[in-house]
Amino acid sequence: MNTMKTTKPYSPARGGLIATALGALLTQLPLLAAQQELATFKTADSLESWTSVNDGVMGGVSKGGFKRTEQGTLLFSGELSLENNGGFASVRTKPGKFELSGTTAIVVKARGDGRTYWLDLRTAGQMGATSYRAYLPTTAGEWQETRIPFADFKPQAFGRALPFKAINPAAVASIGFTLADKNAGPFSLEIESVTATDEQAAPANADAKSGRTLVEVAKAAGGFNGTIHVIDQVLIPATPEAAAPSPTGLIELAIKRGVPLFNKGEAAACAALYEVTCEALQVIDGVSEKSRAELARVLKAARSEASDRKRAWILRDGMDRAWASLKK
Repeated sequence: MNTMKTTKPYSPARGGLIATALGALLTQLPLLAAQQELATFKTADSLESWTSVNDGVMGGVSKGGFKRTEQGTLLFSGELSLENNGGFASVRTKPGKFELSGTTAIVVKARGDGRTYWLDLRTAGQMGATSYRAYLPTTAGEWQETRIPFADFKPQAFGRALPFKAINPAAVASIGFTLADKNAGPFSLEIESVTATDEQAAPANADAKSGRTLVEVAKAAGGFNGTIHVIDQVLIPATPEAAAPSPTGLIELAIKRGVPLFNKGEAAACAALYEVTCEALQVIDGVSEKSRAELARVLKAARSEASDRKRAWILRDGMDRAWASLKK
């Protein structure tokens, strides 16, 4: 069984302090926010404005469509194929007017299959292959509410990034969902609602009083041992007698805890959790020197990224690569 290297005996008091610090950093105060409903599927006529567009328009053979379920949700499903240079399926609303002035984010309540979809926004006159696009990750079989700030939407055409220009919420005329993850096979995304909100996410990866990052708080409370006890107290959380996790187990736990945070719009909290995990992986037995060096590069790249969502993805990608290396 792999064990974690520590420099001092475990201190319940210090571990509790770390857990308290992490809890404070990962908790966001509830804010009163205006919600504007963009799509629900409670009535039989709710699908009249929706249409599907698949890679058949380019010679592909992917199958994708939608229907209203008995539970009053939209089910976007089908089978992705990479044949004939294809590889995408999508659904979207016909052009309309949403009046999103003053809103700051889109919130999607959906249940997916573990694949990462795109949420597409189109502005007036932008109804072809161009759109503004943002990641919509899912956890297989779980209902999740994912908050996506407008700042995360990037312009694209035919899947390729265009020079960045921020989207104007007031100009949004269509919403949609696309799967283009280069993985052939069946897919299923069930959507309950899409809303716009003016809620501002509170920063969760820094101490409000000191401005320190989560890792800095952990280290200050107990040396580098503090980082390890964040893992002990929050990721696991374990009894004093419980065995320390293996490196792969630690990564799996971090992802299990981090994905729900990310999908609730708490990208900063997710990134902070992943950052602590990457720090801990650098001192756990069983991780190769090559992987430690790669994790150090990942941490450096993440800490130079201003966007919480991008930082979370950088760290997640690093953990995924470390996990794959450990599984060899």
